[in-house]
Amino acid sequence: MAIIPSCAQATRRAVPRVVVLVAVALLATSCNLLRPSPTTSLPLPLEDLIPKSWRVYTVPDTKTQLYEINIDGDIDTEWLVFFYYDNVKDGANGPLGGIIYDAQQDTTPYDPQTIIPLPYQPSAFLVPYRLLPDWRQGKGQGYLGESSLSFEQTSTNPARNDEDTIYDELLVLGNNRGDILTRASIFWWQGVPNGYGVAHFAGTYGINLGDRAPGTTVSTVRVLDSLNERAYLCKSTQYARMAGTRNFGVTAQPSIVFCHGGTPEAPTYPEAVVLTWLLDPGRTDLIAPNRVDAIRAVSPQGVQRVVSITYDSTAGSAGLGNNAVSKMEVVTSLVDAAGIQRTYRWTLVERKPQAVGETSRWLIEDMVLLQ
Repeated sequence: MAIIPSCAQATRRAVPRVVVLVAVALLATSCNLLRPSPTTSLPLPLEDLIPKSWRVYTVPDTKTQLYEINIDGDIDTEWLVFFYYDNVKDGANGPLGGIIYDAQQDTTPYDPQTIIPLPYQPSAFLVPYRLLPDWRQGKGQGYLGESSLSFEQTSTNPARNDEDTIYDELLVLGNNRGDILTRASIFWWQGVPNGYGVAHFAGTYGINLGDRAPGTTVSTVRVLDSLNERAYLCKSTQYARMAGTRNFGVTAQPSIVFCHGGTPEAPTYPEAVVLTWLLDPGRTDLIAPNRVDAIRAVSPQGVQRVVSITYDSTAGSAGLGNNAVSKMEVVTSLVDAAGIQRTYRWTLVERKPQAVGETSRWLIEDMVLLQ
């Protein structure tokens, strides 16, 4: 794949009085180019620097496709470029990726396979480092976003004002086709041989980074994955940064919740009624008449998390009274307040509407502890 002009083309464009050898190695392809020294912009036109199959992406509300950053601890600027890749020819865009070009003054590059210095090169190098997509050690998580993204430099040790702040992480937030935040990628410099490390989070429904001021590092991440359930359920997993590191650990094991947060006022499906009761056990309106005390007596005393919910998709109608339409059973596995995992079987009945403008409602009639 041709990713930069040929060496002969580059030489013809060179400025005779200021000559710098620029080594660009994209996708295992390299070519030494004679170009002007880098100042406030890349020493190569952007369209000559990236593969022809990529489509450069412009971050909304910006007027450039080339972003100056510095998170590697030196005084030299790096250049950040975002792009669509795996695109359909003359058609749809693929996912979003990113790459950083680093104008390094260290003239002893390393072989990435052996971490052994290569032969000395007597000039500066413009070195590309993939963010994502990538497949090096610690990478391979996928892409940065689907339709759009934003980014910011952050600091693990913020100073009193922006002028004194030394940034050491890059936060990239990626949106899906519905412009919902579904990916968060945190990058940091690992040195010349290894490039940028990453902590990457992806949630099919969404991601929440908690309360944080702009420019400060991410300390908590909540990932929501859609379960594609009829009752609009998601799996929620909570992560937190481990003290003094860039590693994140799970602080709350996956739990089933309603995707939109909270509990519905009038849950429609039987399993939604059960989950609402488990998350909000004060909701006596979810219990069949004269069954509140009996249900409370056998319900778990506090729920840490709901592990699973199973049910039959079709309701039955055998053995029902005049005020009931149908019946259904729901089985839940949960971890109670004592940390013990238990399984319950719930029986719910569908009650007829009592007036015009109402609909039938599922109510909990019975529950049994299975194990």
